[in-house]
Amino acid sequence: MNDIDSRLAEFVGEFVVSNSELKPDRFRFFREDVVHVRHEVARPAKHVDEIDVARHVREPSVDTLPENLGDLGEVHGHRHDFETCILQVFRHRKRGLIALRLRLDPEHRDALRLREQAAEVDVGHELNIVTLMLVLGIESSCDETGAAVVRDDGTVLSDVVQSQVVHAEWGGVVPELASRDHERNVLPVVRDALARARVSLDDVEGIAVTCRPGLVGALLVGVQAAKGIAFGANKPIVGVDHLIGHLLAIFLRRSDETRAMPEFPFVALLVSGGHTAIYRVDGPHESRVKELGATRDDAAGEAFDKVAKALSLGYPGGPVVDKLAAKGDAKAIALSRPMAHARSLEMSFSGIKTQVAALVRDTPTKTDAWRADVCASFQSAVTSVLAEKLLFAAEREGVRDVVLGGGVAANSELRARVAAGAEARGMRAHVPPLASCTDNGAMIAYAGALRLSRGERDDWDLSATSATVLPRATRKGRGAR
Repeated sequence: MNDIDSRLAEFVGEFVVSNSELKPDRFRFFREDVVHVRHEVARPAKHVDEIDVARHVREPSVDTLPENLGDLGEVHGHRHDFETCILQVFRHRKRGLIALRLRLDPEHRDALRLREQAAEVDVGHELNIVTLMLVLGIESSCDETGAAVVRDDGTVLSDVVQSQVVHAEWGGVVPELASRDHERNVLPVVRDALARARVSLDDVEGIAVTCRPGLVGALLVGVQAAKGIAFGANKPIVGVDHLIGHLLAIFLRRSDETRAMPEFPFVALLVSGGHTAIYRVDGPHESRVKELGATRDDAAGEAFDKVAKALSLGYPGGPVVDKLAAKGDAKAIALSRPMAHARSLEMSFSGIKTQVAALVRDTPTKTDAWRADVCASFQSAVTSVLAEKLLFAAEREGVRDVVLGGGVAANSELRARVAAGAEARGMRAHVPPLASCTDNGAMIAYAGALRLSRGERDDWDLSATSATVLPRATRKGRGAR
């Protein structure tokens, strides 16, 4: 290779972001021996310690290259080799994006079509440089106060959840008590989330908050707190539908796990204390989510709580029923499987709850072994129906990936049934870690980060409501369909 080709082969764009953030603005490369970059800088964003180029490149091979650029401190880089070019992105833990270098093979540079291989990148035309976004998420829809700092690739930097124990003596959530507890805890939880992530409000690009559905009083606490934080820090705010958060929680990346992520489209079973439904998810936006079937009455999690209350097991009921079921015999007590006919994706859990209540009423002697058998029979009936309907929905929709979400997704028997059933059908089951099942701020931060990355913002009149943005397909109550 001659000297001219050597100089033409390396197109280098270098820019230093000093105490500033590089947002996804437009950049232009000029075809010269050394390419200079014009750019705009926006608000401060420190501690950006990773640039995710791999997801914009088809099957790149990645080598970690430790680098040191003068007195800038510790710098890391990724190199991505694909066909005829090498893309190097260096990052600095405290000062953000340092340099982007693109090296082209001169024999192929004229024919190289980067836009097909590295999304939004086209040499000689416009270049979008995407830095990872940090978002603070706040969750207060029911009886858990949550706050988290999450990157827009799903990496969880911190996730703090304060569960309310005040409701245990009442056997269920008391809305007014929940609101008061959120009011006491929301700011300490937010401070703790920022501290654990080792960032400040200056480092985050936006605030995401659950605004629907849920207990309106509880939601209002989170929404008002988020508005105050966003206004005071001059950050954009986005409201997040709680159900969207649960559906996308499977994409959260926590430090203690390595697993494959689902691909769109997938079919998801969202099952919690207030919601039980099956959705087809074609993309992360709410317009790409379609309800396939749902409960006509009680949610599955609500049935777990009420069965536990009937058996004098305390609140919340899901974990204790799961624990006792492992010690019981599901065949010892006969309970009907609710709406088990396979061709319907609708569900009902009020009937089996009534069966258990009648069983408790008619049984004079209630031993621990008897309670364990009741729990085992109840859990087997409910989880078998949930798993079968989820897998049938996936077969009907012609998708390979099935996803669990919501608090009841932490149930050990449901997780096992879905995993085994999916494997038997040649499907892929995606079950979130326990921390991603229950209500948490991380799923809200991630869903909010996706909204922010699309350029979406909410105004200061953002309000709380008990209704989800997702259209219902299942009519509540009895009667012909």
